[in-house]
Amino acid sequence: MPELKPRTAAGRALGDLLASVLPQLREQAAEHDRDASFPTAAFTDMGAKGILGATVPAELGGLQVTSPHDVAVALAQVAAADPGAALALHMQFSRGLTLGHDWRATGDDALRALLVAMADGRALVSGAVSEPGRDYHRVSTRVARRDDGSWELSGRKTFVTLASAATHFVVRAATADADPGDRRFAAVLLARETPGLHVAERWAALGMRSSGSPDVTFDSCPVPAAHVWVRGPWGQSTPAELPGRAVSTVAMLGIYLGIAERAAELAAKAAARHRARNAVTTGAGALLADVHTRLHSVRAVVAHTTEAVEHGVTGDPVALMRDFQAGKQFVNEQACLVVDRCLSLVGGGAYMAGHELARLYRDVRAGGFMQPYSPPDAISFLAETSVPGV
Repeated sequence: MPELKPRTAAGRALGDLLASVLPQLREQAAEHDRDASFPTAAFTDMGAKGILGATVPAELGGLQVTSPHDVAVALAQVAAADPGAALALHMQFSRGLTLGHDWRATGDDALRALLVAMADGRALVSGAVSEPGRDYHRVSTRVARRDDGSWELSGRKTFVTLASAATHFVVRAATADADPGDRRFAAVLLARETPGLHVAERWAALGMRSSGSPDVTFDSCPVPAAHVWVRGPWGQSTPAELPGRAVSTVAMLGIYLGIAERAAELAAKAAARHRARNAVTTGAGALLADVHTRLHSVRAVVAHTTEAVEHGVTGDPVALMRDFQAGKQFVNEQACLVVDRCLSLVGGGAYMAGHELARLYRDVRAGGFMQPYSPPDAISFLAETSVPGV
């Protein structure tokens, strides 16, 4: 299958804007990986160009790229230059999609102001969801109502992508009711300068080291009443939540496609150099053919899965998430295999810490840990929903 292209005018406009920042991202990727530093200059440039508001509604100043396929294609472009930057950009794009949906449904003034700031490059918005030892439905971060009607947030989040540069955080919390049966989920919006909010200085991970994903702690952070949205019951999973979780995360598949495509490009260049010396073996040729076959299948599954999510949001939510998780499992596994084979093709030099393929080898392994399910939970979900009665 040929390289994926955007299908909408808005998606094509986003791709054109991204083309101007990719050289800077690629040039600085090794440095940011080595130092575990965030590509601040590139994101500032993206803000000035309107890229950070790509998924914000057009009437609020954004590009209104709502097609998951087109968002995935854009992220693949960025991931081929710097996968960590692509992961951080996905966080911004995802928040534009979800907050834009909520604003359209409610007309909320706080959401409108934040979306406008995203569109003009003033706001980078991170979603703080994951907690050490906790699953999505039983978060321990608590938001408690004060006597004056405002709220107070306390807790700790981990793997908070984009946190190193974020100006705002949307935090998944639970109301502080004493009886667990009375607790509700809440979405809590905080500005970075909120008293009691602390972003850890370092993000020391195996890969995606430029994504700015450290822990964030909330120590009795004051929150205005207008910045807390109380939602469904705590500790319960419902089918109604699945479409939103799928739409907000499916475009991440593009990141791992982009990594695989860049690895294949590096392997092809190495093979061309060997061919010039008449040093290409039958085994190397077979490996390269295998890489292209797997890449073909990854592109096809990304295209199918993003389209299925886009057009399946009004159908069976369980079937929608099942298709997404099947696609996610396949893309993550095959992207890892592509990078593995490219490492073998290029040779021992690619095993050195400073080689781009060594970085891609680490980065591609993050895919299985991405929302909405961990690898074991994704397998459990597929097993429980694929066979009737299981």
